[in-house]
Amino acid sequence: MDIARQLSMGSSPVYRIGIELGLWKRNPHGRKAAATTGRCSYLQLRANALGRKDAALACGIHPRNAADIDKGVIKVSTGRVPFVPAGPDVALHNRLMQVIEYVDGRQAVPVQVIPQQRIDRRISSRYLSVEERELIFDLDRQGKGVREIARRLQRSAGTISKELKRNRDEFGVYLPTHAHRKSVLRRFRPKRRKIDANPRLRTVVWAMVKDRYSPEQISGRLRSCYPGDETMYVCPETIYQSLYFQAKGELKKEVTAALRRGHAQRRPRGTRSARKRFVDPMVMISDGPDPQMVDTLKPASRWGSEVPFHHA
Repeated sequence: MDIARQLSMGSSPVYRIGIELGLWKRNPHGRKAAATTGRCSYLQLRANALGRKDAALACGIHPRNAADIDKGVIKVSTGRVPFVPAGPDVALHNRLMQVIEYVDGRQAVPVQVIPQQRIDRRISSRYLSVEERELIFDLDRQGKGVREIARRLQRSAGTISKELKRNRDEFGVYLPTHAHRKSVLRRFRPKRRKIDANPRLRTVVWAMVKDRYSPEQISGRLRSCYPGDETMYVCPETIYQSLYFQAKGELKKEVTAALRRGHAQRRPRGTRSARKRFVDPMVMISDGPDPQMVDTLKPASRWGSEVPFHHA
């Protein structure tokens, strides 16, 4: 873009000539995949608490375009539409878009970077601290096993195993500072639902709902129709929450008509009133007649006459 501005010509011829001269390489997955990779580079800097202008300057992006990346939209001739990622960085882009909302404030201030004091503050001993993560990093580099690290920290082996798997960076390397920031950002609530953050997943789920599939069937069919694509996996409870959340708004009639039971609101199990099996109150065995007096009873016959009653 700098070359195009200096030569007062379009960016496409400059890009084409640069590829022919070997200055740049064309993305084999297409232009949309290249745009996704560029957005991921910017979002990674934003996730590390870098400001919008600084991150845009480091990536060579205009601040106005950076604002569109933060919102997950792209400018076209008809206006701004949601950006649909493509290529091998789709999963990374979706994860970063879920994090960026907790780096920026949701209130009136458009950019509100989380202060480092809040990241370093330890709210409970149940969470790993920065010092413990540094010790995990040192012991892991020494080749110590998960159980040995857990004994040193007096933690559960499952806690150490999850820490090493979930809080690595995009290159698969465990770094204590990055792992701590990633863990703190994951704790922030409320979180955006996976269906709301992925337009493609929302379209597929809504189409199955209209075809009268249950959330359990939708969750199973997504795994069979999109094998290996974790961005298209969702549990039944997330589908239920998304559907009933929409049922409270403008799509109430449409959602209610698509649901099998037609309930516009969920009914928790604990609040359901138990139906009585009998109209008359039950009589306990201890309150019944004496068993020794049963022999003296003589039930009436079908013709009204009394007949002797015998035990088998």
